[in-house]
Amino acid sequence: MKFVQLLNEAPKPKPVRFQTGEKLSNTEKKQLLKFVGDVYKDHNLKKELKGIDDRGEEMYGYIYSPEYFLTSDITHAKIRYYIILPDKHIAHPSEVYPNVTKTAIEDEMYKRDQEELSKKEEQQRTLDVANDANSLTDANMIYNKLYGTGGDKYHKNFILFIKGKKHIKLPNLNPWKDRHNFLKKSGFKIAYIMTNGNLEKINQDIVIRGSSPSPNIIKKYFNLDKK
Repeated sequence: MKFVQLLNEAPKPKPVRFQTGEKLSNTEKKQLLKFVGDVYKDHNLKKELKGIDDRGEEMYGYIYSPEYFLTSDITHAKIRYYIILPDKHIAHPSEVYPNVTKTAIEDEMYKRDQEELSKKEEQQRTLDVANDANSLTDANMIYNKLYGTGGDKYHKNFILFIKGKKHIKLPNLNPWKDRHNFLKKSGFKIAYIMTNGNLEKINQDIVIRGSSPSPNIIKKYFNLDKK
């Protein structure tokens, strides 16, 4: 882990409390919170059921585990949340500048958790769509249902991904780039890419197996009409 490597480096002059923070603007201070580390997450600890709240809903949280805490280079206190300063020292955010509260840190960590959860849910929805399409016809039908009213940018810009019998067609537009990368990491291959209504890339091995844009495109790009 990065912080373990940093701790093993040669000793450095001890930083002074708030010294670094005094040099930061308010914008930089807010930005700093985006890089706060959490030792519980570093060690992949799981949240456990801690009780029921007043509304009868289950409450989950980490079990207090100080054995994973780091030692601040500024105060030598044991810390769960940490930041790595430009000089490679480790400190609690409140040791860098005084106006950072525990609530502010936890709010930022909660925001990150929600963004991560949202991303995972989006990825699962993407796989669900692929699981529902066992052919190019299925993929086209689902795509038209989802994006058919979106205009030319959706009709002229799309990518077909295939993994075995699973097919999924997604817009070839920037907001979908993360989903494209997720599908590639999940073992899907690109069959073909359409950009502004033109065939930009085609995977001959996949297309010849039957998942093709149209017979005319096959003839045009593989010269099959000459055979």
